[in-house]
Amino acid sequence: MEDLRAIRWRCGRPEAGRTRRRVLVPVLGGGGYETRARALPRAGRRGDEGLGQLKKREEELNDLKDAAETFDAEKVMAVSGAKVVARWELMREWLNGQTDSWDPVNTLEQYKVVKTTEAELLGLPPPSFEYEPQVPGGEEVKKTLEPDADDPPAE
Repeated sequence: MEDLRAIRWRCGRPEAGRTRRRVLVPVLGGGGYETRARALPRAGRRGDEGLGQLKKREEELNDLKDAAETFDAEKVMAVSGAKVVARWELMREWLNGQTDSWDPVNTLEQYKVVKTTEAELLGLPPPSFEYEPQVPGGEEVKKTLEPDADDPPAE
């Protein structure tokens, strides 16, 4: 059985503390081989580079995990904010006299028709308005209107 040191030398695996490796190099014109020593790559430097890359990838992974966790909440906040802005713009138009009606029920129905038609034209599935908040309409709106200035306050 061969010695462990001889096997390591033949396989080219560096031993601890070695900085050079012996390799067989063909000799020109002689047809034989000659043993030469070649410098081994520095393990510390290569390991530091790998460690730096590993830390960088780990930071990127943590950033992506954080973004994935907060994505749904940010999406809900953005949609809610857009709804609030749309309602305020509609109210502002009504108060400035740019529109003659304040009818959120019909406006919502028109919006649904436009979005459904747009989806059909683009070949997309129709949008679902199943989980949208309900807009009070008809009798509910009449009940919540402010009383006229001539009416006595309700008790």
